[in-house]
Amino acid sequence: MSSLPLDQLLPQMILIPSVSTDIKACKEILLFCEQYLSDLPVEFHRYERNGHHSMVVSYKEKLTPKIMFIAHLDVVPAPPQAFVPRMKDGKLFGRGVYDMKGPAAVALNAFRAHVESGSATSLGIMLTTDEEIGGKDGVKYLLDNEGFRPECAILPDGGGNFSVVKLQYGILRLDILRRGKAAHSSRPEDGDNAIHSFIKDFDIFKNEIAKIPETIMSIVDIRAGIALNVTPDLCDAKIDIRTAHHEKVKAVAAQCFRQGEYEYIDEEPVFRTDPTHPLIAAYIAASEAELGKPVNLTVERGASDGRFLTPHNIPGIVTICLGGGHHQDTEWIDLESMKVLQRIFERYLKSL
Repeated sequence: MSSLPLDQLLPQMILIPSVSTDIKACKEILLFCEQYLSDLPVEFHRYERNGHHSMVVSYKEKLTPKIMFIAHLDVVPAPPQAFVPRMKDGKLFGRGVYDMKGPAAVALNAFRAHVESGSATSLGIMLTTDEEIGGKDGVKYLLDNEGFRPECAILPDGGGNFSVVKLQYGILRLDILRRGKAAHSSRPEDGDNAIHSFIKDFDIFKNEIAKIPETIMSIVDIRAGIALNVTPDLCDAKIDIRTAHHEKVKAVAAQCFRQGEYEYIDEEPVFRTDPTHPLIAAYIAASEAELGKPVNLTVERGASDGRFLTPHNIPGIVTICLGGGHHQDTEWIDLESMKVLQRIFERYLKSL
């Protein structure tokens, strides 16, 4: 298959309803990408873990390329009409156009252009289909278990308006099981209401967490009670915490909750970018040269597959073009800005 302009390539990708749990459609989108790059002198490496499929396409070097594009091709569920791309006023609408098939299409075309140029710089593109449900069978597995170690990775999945993300919060999820003593609701003094007891300590926890910078938290699930006339003897609460300071949060939790009544059910690392790293600085320079203005460095509360780079000390560039409406019926991407992002990627690769 020969190269396609972005306004022809992306609609074909949107038509494939690659919801994370639809294994058939996820395999179909990977096959489409393989066919799109099949005329190039590259190698295709396919992987599967827990039913989730991924593919790495390598130019000159498999495990340790100079640069690795990382993109996910899975999307969140949507009604059938959301997978019919619509064009209006220079924008393309549809499920996944911004998160992140549009940026993936940009990466595919930049990859094609680099290979077709005959460059001596090694390059890879890692395509996964499980990011929307955690990414642990995709990018995390490929880095942890298959040994991929690029010198630098580009993830066009965050930032907005060509900014470069300097920090994405990590994740802590806490499950707290507070026990009390049941009583008839007309005589609560005969028992120890587990909800009341939990709320009392949670308020202290909330106030202490508010003192930690770059940290937000929410109760995302709480369950208690067996009947409307019985005060509960058990309260099970789950808390989602986004933070750049895991150890400080853990210290507060240890002070506020009883030993043995809580556990961390999920922990994901912080993603940071050092703008002075030579490969990051070179990208910023290429971006500024193309845009004709300084690049903003931003902080995001949400996480991306970039967090899986952290344990391996792989520098990462998280950026994206213009768009919006993630996971909404109004999701859109600006086509002209996609072209700009492709030119930035190509300029950067030529500079290495």
